[in-house]
Amino acid sequence: LKCGIRMAQEKKDDSPEGVWKDLVKHNNNPINYYMLSLDGANITVFAKGTADGVEAVKAEASAGKLVYLRVDEHETGAYDQAVIKPKFVRIQINPDQCKPTKLIQYRNLANAYNGNKNVHFEQTIKNSEIDEVSLDWIIKRGKMDKSAHKKGSTFRFGKDEFQAK
Repeated sequence: LKCGIRMAQEKKDDSPEGVWKDLVKHNNNPINYYMLSLDGANITVFAKGTADGVEAVKAEASAGKLVYLRVDEHETGAYDQAVIKPKFVRIQINPDQCKPTKLIQYRNLANAYNGNKNVHFEQTIKNSEIDEVSLDWIIKRGKMDKSAHKKGSTFRFGKDEFQAK
């Protein structure tokens, strides 16, 4: 356990596509986040695992990274007390003072990977804005708590929780 993060131990497909498949598994998800490096000409897996909260992921995040999180929505209902619906979040972190041509390179590389990834919320931020990111920020910016049937839902990422009102 390092900084609230447990690394995925299974020797599986460590390609970017392989970690996406791990993130979206319906049962026994081995990870709840992963981070890709956009530096250079290729996308590579920078980090993956199970984080205790958004702060733990932020500690590893930096400019030139593409971060994917799985936020679980827990609903309380008459027929089922714990319906879990995963919500996938993508945050691209761009360098603060990056030349426009470099930003285009980051965007093109990220878009090539993101093409078939269905996420509920995506945001591009500057590296200096990373301190603002929290589970509350993700839920509110992504408007995940706005629909009528979301009232009473609890959104969780690791030990972080957000209660929709």
